[in-house]
Amino acid sequence: MANAAAGYIIIKGAGDGEKVKKQGIKAFYGPLDKGSAKPSFCYPTQKEELRKEIDRMERSLSDGYVAENRRLKVRSDIKMKKERLDGIEAQEADARKLFKANEHACIERRNELAEIIKNRMPAAKDVEKKKVNPHRIYQDEKRGGFGKLKQEYQILSHLAGEESNTHFLQRD
Repeated sequence: MANAAAGYIIIKGAGDGEKVKKQGIKAFYGPLDKGSAKPSFCYPTQKEELRKEIDRMERSLSDGYVAENRRLKVRSDIKMKKERLDGIEAQEADARKLFKANEHACIERRNELAEIIKNRMPAAKDVEKKKVNPHRIYQDEKRGGFGKLKQEYQILSHLAGEESNTHFLQRD
């Protein structure tokens, strides 16, 4: 469990001569994620909503529903939103490439995190019977770094194509 507190995965070097290095989950973050809890590609609903919004704006522009004096503004908004969507998709492609190159280490780390989270979460029966103080759980997550472990688990699960909800790890 000493490795669990370290919070890193093994990243292989790009070439044959490069060293193997330890790197944290921050390797999956990109320039679009400043201050975000998780990388932007971990929010598929928001990504799909952005795609739908771009389609709606393009349709209303092509169908003539946009006033002449607002067309330039709508075009610039569409361009900005497309750039954001392209950035998110490029970032996700880079993260998936990094994940594939280090799949064994990432899956191993995800399994290790699942075990830690399972052991630290209160049992479902205790929560249901209100034997657990939610304020104490929140404080433990913030103080002990448990929230960061859950965040790392969610990112690795998303990249692995697995369920990222930590409530499925809760004991009965």
